[in-house]
Amino acid sequence: MLKQAYQGLEQGKRKGLLFGFYQPEQAYNVAQRLALAADLQQALREGQLQLFHQPQINLATKQVDGSEALLRWQHKELGFIPPDVFIPIAEDTGVINELTLWVVETACQQMQAMIKEGYLQHNVSINISGRDISEDNFLPSVKKIVSRYNFPLNNLTFELTESVMVNDFLHLSHSMKELSEMGIQVAIDDYGTGYSSLLYISQLPFNEIKIDKSFVLNLEHSDRDLTIVRTTIEMAKSLGLKIVAEGIENEKVEAILSQHDCHLVQGYHYQKPIAFKDYIKWLDAQ
Repeated sequence: MLKQAYQGLEQGKRKGLLFGFYQPEQAYNVAQRLALAADLQQALREGQLQLFHQPQINLATKQVDGSEALLRWQHKELGFIPPDVFIPIAEDTGVINELTLWVVETACQQMQAMIKEGYLQHNVSINISGRDISEDNFLPSVKKIVSRYNFPLNNLTFELTESVMVNDFLHLSHSMKELSEMGIQVAIDDYGTGYSSLLYISQLPFNEIKIDKSFVLNLEHSDRDLTIVRTTIEMAKSLGLKIVAEGIENEKVEAILSQHDCHLVQGYHYQKPIAFKDYIKWLDAQ
């Protein structure tokens, strides 16, 4: 019981919380975590990882604006390993930087492929870990990768969670300035779930705010969630920022967001995350 309690606490701390619930599927011991980390490195080098895409829809035009690229790992023995299991392991064991650079490279390859298919203005968002931003070699490596491809860099968005912003404000400020100079867009991911971000929004060159799905899923039944979403959209509009809402699962929630002029939406109401080849077929069908 004590062991499980500590594991629950560790799971909570990774999310920036002061409490946690023990979840058996996430409670890997040290040996298992190291074994998974080794398997992850092997999967990375043997091409066993995939990027799935979930479309983002422009609410005003009902057209596909872009997609969020999401990392998926089908372990050859254990089957599907959820990202919220292997990403913390990658962060704790130092694999995360190599993993994120693979995601950047693969996303660039796929963006280039979409341009050849005629999707010239398709945007792609990818998630960036706080451990990536703190690495001195991360941005130089990103610059090398994007220099090999020929597409507008403002079609590429790096999504940073709010927790990234509390570690080293000066380093983050410098990194974001470099990304801005390169033309890469930067979004605050999971807005509203972590730390107060008003200071960061006012002082850092963000282009986009992404409202966390926890405020969107129950939007039609919760006045509190509606107030948070509405005021976030109004703030973003007044600051000239793009606003994205995730977790849309029905027409009623879509209608509420449309009424309040949310720019972009994503969720199972439109499409679940799917493999890149399937995503291209889905785009063609649209």
